[in-house]
Amino acid sequence: MQTEYSKSLSDFGGVEIKQSLIDFALSGNLAKDMDAVIRLTPHQDKHTIRGIAERWTFHNVKLALEAKTEGKGFADIERYLIDYGRYPRIIIKDIMKEDSAERMLQRFINNSPSSEVLTKALAVYNEHKNVSESIAAIDSEYYKSMEDMLHQFYNKGEPAGRIIKMEIDMKNMLTLIRAKWRGADFDAVAGGLINGGAVAIADMKKAYTSSEGVEPLVQNINAFELKDAIARYNQNKRLVTFEIAMRNSIHSAALKVLSHSVLSLSSVIAYIYLKEIEVSTLRILVKGKAYGLGKDELSELMVWKAN
Repeated sequence: MQTEYSKSLSDFGGVEIKQSLIDFALSGNLAKDMDAVIRLTPHQDKHTIRGIAERWTFHNVKLALEAKTEGKGFADIERYLIDYGRYPRIIIKDIMKEDSAERMLQRFINNSPSSEVLTKALAVYNEHKNVSESIAAIDSEYYKSMEDMLHQFYNKGEPAGRIIKMEIDMKNMLTLIRAKWRGADFDAVAGGLINGGAVAIADMKKAYTSSEGVEPLVQNINAFELKDAIARYNQNKRLVTFEIAMRNSIHSAALKVLSHSVLSLSSVIAYIYLKEIEVSTLRILVKGKAYGLGKDELSELMVWKAN
């Protein structure tokens, strides 16, 4: 209540807010900030920032598709929806009335500027009848749409390009780490990998096929410094340890851009990434307290650490 989240928390009860409503307040605050970022971005850069912010459009779509597949309803995901973009809460609620993920995708596609991405996701669903495959296709197409943007960043010397590449590398590594933990072949997960990261998919394939387990795989892919994460994984055997460490690296890179740059396109993008991580970490803290986790357990789940 003593931070920028005060207004959003007050909308749902202030200091008397119910724990079940905190997620609504956090989602609302994130949506409000994204609206402000778009509004304040110079006209020549608005298209780029809107492209980055499309992540929230697809975030809502993916949540809805997963819920339908798992037999859940709108009420089960409402608190996690970001009321921003082309598919805000009210649209998601209506589309979730459809009786299948296929029908939902068809509704999302109708009259949508994102139809190219979602049409690909529908084609994948029709081929595999698997929502997880469709969600992977959404991620892949989203980042593919950013390839031209990445080239522009590098041509202009914008450091935001590195942050986006780090995110792509993280998503690819998480896909491979989970696959290796399950004992899957590389070909079974190759379709879920995303082009555009700092580490080429061919190099990831080489590392995957030459690694006998999760730890050697992480050591063989040099996208992040994960020595400490490997040590923690050897103690707790939690795959989330690697995700936290990689998100921490992205947080540090974004914070560095924001701390050392004058107001620029990269600083705006860095702020978006930092805000996303901040809201995610607040959710972890609130839920950790609700489940009675201690300081040490919560610390392991924190996305960023104080230096």
